[in-house]
Amino acid sequence: KVFADKANHPKMKSGVPIHSARVRKYETTFPIGSGEHERRVMSGSNHHVEIFEGVDKNGKPHWDGEVIRTIDSMHRLRAKEPIVRHDHGEGKKFLFSLAQGESVSLKDETGETGLYEISGVSRNEKGRVELEFRRNTDARPSKVLRKIKGGRVRLTPDSLRELEGRKVAVDPLGRVRWAND
Repeated sequence: KVFADKANHPKMKSGVPIHSARVRKYETTFPIGSGEHERRVMSGSNHHVEIFEGVDKNGKPHWDGEVIRTIDSMHRLRAKEPIVRHDHGEGKKFLFSLAQGESVSLKDETGETGLYEISGVSRNEKGRVELEFRRNTDARPSKVLRKIKGGRVRLTPDSLRELEGRKVAVDPLGRVRWAND
């Protein structure tokens, strides 16, 4: 609103009009360790998501996930707990964990099975887990893929189940194997 009318642009003390402004985003970090071993972790970064299977109110299988922040995974490591928890309560079976850069086998819109790479793990406004994928053969930068329709795929854990998603590992020779964790 401030820059809508050129005649009313704000001015510096010298009288020079200001035509644009940049807003910087500052991230808060938490210290981990002390002394020469101190490291800092951003509060907003997510480490991985733990996918588990349960049953919905109609008795049908339903996949859900729990997003684990980087700071929480560091606390687990410090407490000598496993970083990936396999126990999510009564009636829930752990399936696999997914972190950025790992590969998943999915069925695409044509019914063909393809390999996708995790490019992001987050929670949406409603608190649901969202996974962002890109084709493993697509080398374009993420900024470019965000602008292209179909460049990236956003899925919930349950839609991952519907597309028969499964975590895989690709070795240096290109062989695909089921990843079990």
